[in-house]
Amino acid sequence: MAVWFVVTVRRDAGRFLFWGAYVGVAVMWWMLRRAAIGDGMQAVVMLDNPLVMASVGERLLTALVVQWHYLFLQGVPVGLSSDYSYAQIPLVQSFWTFDVLFMVGILGFAGWVAWRVRHTHPFVPFLLGSYVLLFGLTSNALLPIGTVMGERLVYAPSMCLCVLGGWGVTCLPRDWVWWVGGALVLVYCGVTLDRLAVWQNAQTFYPAQVASALNSAKAHYAVAHEVYQPAGEWDQATEHYRRAVKILPNYPDAWNNLGLVKKDRGDLMGAIVAYETALKWHNEHVAARVNLGQAFQRLGGNDKAIDAYQIALSVDSIHRIFGSFISH
Repeated sequence: MAVWFVVTVRRDAGRFLFWGAYVGVAVMWWMLRRAAIGDGMQAVVMLDNPLVMASVGERLLTALVVQWHYLFLQGVPVGLSSDYSYAQIPLVQSFWTFDVLFMVGILGFAGWVAWRVRHTHPFVPFLLGSYVLLFGLTSNALLPIGTVMGERLVYAPSMCLCVLGGWGVTCLPRDWVWWVGGALVLVYCGVTLDRLAVWQNAQTFYPAQVASALNSAKAHYAVAHEVYQPAGEWDQATEHYRRAVKILPNYPDAWNNLGLVKKDRGDLMGAIVAYETALKWHNEHVAARVNLGQAFQRLGGNDKAIDAYQIALSVDSIHRIFGSFISH
């Protein structure tokens, strides 16, 4: 009702009431948010969003370039991916790069158009402004969120551009409207069917994910952990775990699972090296600690095995250890 009031209120009803509706909606949203999640804050890790470790300047410049990727994918949905984590999108460290300057030009042009048509077509600045506002909290410009980029974050803002695009098509000659509109529907239906095939099961999803995100440590880990390791395809699993730790050397989960693959192949010494590397980066990684103890026990090093188990007991509960006995 507050939004309806804002849309329909007459400007002469009073500036206080007009802007008060916006404030009321914001307060209502904040109260609902607190009721839902309280004061809890999600921990943002570098693996999911490298911007959490970036300087303010790098974060803003990278967020600006990511917006260009969003705009491109909305118009040309080719090269879609379910993963953009470290280090698929490199940090932007200089303003004087083509992508940054190009995006600044786009923003400047959009602002100029919105100003020019503000009286004749007021819905244009409204839609452009709404696009910016809807992306405000998820753009990483204000603060780092749980991911550096996610196509799901475009759902709400894309409605604004879809309305603008639909209006643009209606401005074409009548005969062109049907041809252009029909062609767009067919093309986007084809893209949708192609993406649906990717999401059928793990065997189609994870290989497609890593193919679209070759520089993502998380994607290489996921395809090894979810597809190749369960199927006993040790060479493929090893290759992707190695790629994951090459991209992100301090990736304890990947080191731990690489050790599991080596153990299953009979290379216990190699497994011990992998587990110890995982613990080097995360000393309280319970699964790696327990797996290390198992490897020592199989080699007859009972004293070292006992030490590993005792340390594991000291950092986590019995239930957590049993749940982590085989893999992470």
